[in-house]
Amino acid sequence: MNKLKINRFFLVLLLPFLAFVTACEDEDSPVANESFSNVRVVHTSYNAPAVDVLVDGNKAISSLGYGASSGYAQLSSGTKNVVVTVAGDNSASVIDANLTLDANKDYTVFAVNSVDMIEAVVAEDNRSVNSNKAKVRFVHASPDAPAVDIKAGNGSGPALFSNAAFKDVASYIDVDAGNYALAVTPAGSTTEVVVLDNVALQNGMVYTVIAKGTLDESDDFPFQVIAVVDNDMGDQTVDLDFLLEANIRVIHTSYDAPAVDVWVDGNTAITNLGYLATSGYAKVRAGTRNIQVTPAGATTPVVINADLTFDPETDYTIYAVDALGSIGAVVSEDDRSVTPGNAKVRFIHASPDAPAVDIKVEDGTGAALFSNTSFKGVNDYIDVAPGTYNLAVTPAGAETEVGILGMVTLDAGTIYTVVATGTLNADDTYTFGVRAFVDNNNGDATADLSFATSEVMVVHAVPDAPEVDLLVNDNVAGQNLPYLNNTDYLSISAGIQNIKVNVAGTMTSVIDADVRFNAYKNYSVYATGDVNNIEPLVIEDDLTKPAAGKAHVRFIHLSPDAPAVDITLTNGTVVFGNNAFKEYTAFTPLDAGTYDLQVRVAGTDNVVLNLDGTVIEDGKIYSVIAKGFVAGSDDQELRANIIVNH
Repeated sequence: MNKLKINRFFLVLLLPFLAFVTACEDEDSPVANESFSNVRVVHTSYNAPAVDVLVDGNKAISSLGYGASSGYAQLSSGTKNVVVTVAGDNSASVIDANLTLDANKDYTVFAVNSVDMIEAVVAEDNRSVNSNKAKVRFVHASPDAPAVDIKAGNGSGPALFSNAAFKDVASYIDVDAGNYALAVTPAGSTTEVVVLDNVALQNGMVYTVIAKGTLDESDDFPFQVIAVVDNDMGDQTVDLDFLLEANIRVIHTSYDAPAVDVWVDGNTAITNLGYLATSGYAKVRAGTRNIQVTPAGATTPVVINADLTFDPETDYTIYAVDALGSIGAVVSEDDRSVTPGNAKVRFIHASPDAPAVDIKVEDGTGAALFSNTSFKGVNDYIDVAPGTYNLAVTPAGAETEVGILGMVTLDAGTIYTVVATGTLNADDTYTFGVRAFVDNNNGDATADLSFATSEVMVVHAVPDAPEVDLLVNDNVAGQNLPYLNNTDYLSISAGIQNIKVNVAGTMTSVIDADVRFNAYKNYSVYATGDVNNIEPLVIEDDLTKPAAGKAHVRFIHLSPDAPAVDITLTNGTVVFGNNAFKEYTAFTPLDAGTYDLQVRVAGTDNVVLNLDGTVIEDGKIYSVIAKGFVAGSDDQELRANIIVNH
């Protein structure tokens, strides 16, 4: 290969001098023993205009456009003056140069690079025909593409051309005739930049394959590959079609399976994909592809072996689901078009022992976003207004929450695939969870969604009851709780939870109630009444911080045999009025300080209890409780108790 570089603006398009012989030679005065050369120009300067080429003052080429070949022109050998101008405007030359042509040789001048850096790469062409083979060479004319290999079949196939950098012109090679897929990969890599589909090479034909354009998606000059036929006039060009491709990603949700490798048509496509990880999207050839999954680093056992069909220009996710012993593939088609102003969300059920579920807004009584989705179910995307949500997972048609996903933020323009994973089996280590996968861009961003909690305090307020144990969903949360003691606030899962209050150390439940606790709310649960009639009183606690100089105080009437009462100052000013058994007030702002309070029979001056010297501190939150029996004695007599809620 003989390569010359002529540095200046359009020398690229210089020398395709189609009509030069007739324009420049006097037909009536042939020159004896004159020798000739054949020259053509191929215009691959991606943003340059069409040009005219003049040789020794005569126009040889007119309006040669981007991607075109002038075809070979026969020129007398020797030194020629070449002038290149913008097509139709010969007033100012962009190139004025002398080029020396050897006798009986063929040349191609490739115009390369952007218009402001344009230069010529001149190659000597070997157009001798091999009747039993095709002849092919490769020219790298894409300025922002890396050095590349050209391989037969796919990125793992044999290299036809290796480590070709920008402006390189490879030597011709002989190739068996046939239809080829040609993969372009970065030099030394198996990652396919593009795959050219069904490239037909014929015996006796000579081809120059040229990569042109740019990889910059922001310009109007896409990366392309063309073939120029060097036989005959050398002016025939063919755009080579990129192989039709789909985008696929793999998400590993087989809870007890190891990290895996994914194979496409026998070639490793994804390596060491761990549980709950996503591969992100990768391009594969459209059509029916064989997909295999094996343990990472191994070729056996093949735990998934499936022939899957992918449509061109379509996005897919393959989910590895179920336990390893029964692992399978679920395939979804992904609509990654953005809805302006909204988020897009879909739900995938990949927890094998979980029932069919609904996904609802806020809690189990809320509006359903997705209904009756069973294991392996794939919902369609829905549009959702951007914002932060609590999302409840319930058995299909039920209101009891499996869990409430708390503070789920959905952003406008973002596309989410929400996947339920793991198991409900408390005996294994694969806890039920939910992970959000972002489908935008590479599709490899993830976020684990957290189950919301509630803060719950249980207070033993039954005067004649023994010590008790507290159980939440049959799990012990507090033990040996005596009268007038509390558990402090405990974090429990939001939603409907079973609360049991048992006689301490026994399975005898004095309270057994299913109570709904909303996400990120605070509650007090009071065991109230007497030992023969114990029942819960559940109060939501607003623990908003008091203003400076203030405290928040509420009153709760928990004396089973006391009448309705008022809480007053000693001068009779009512602070909390007319509260009967199990009634309570909202938290009320009071100035910090020391108060002498009285408990009076509602609407009267009859004082049943004095609360002298009650200290209310700045910034604190209190519950003042009337407890005990009117006729009680010792610990069971009518008294007031104060709980500091915060």
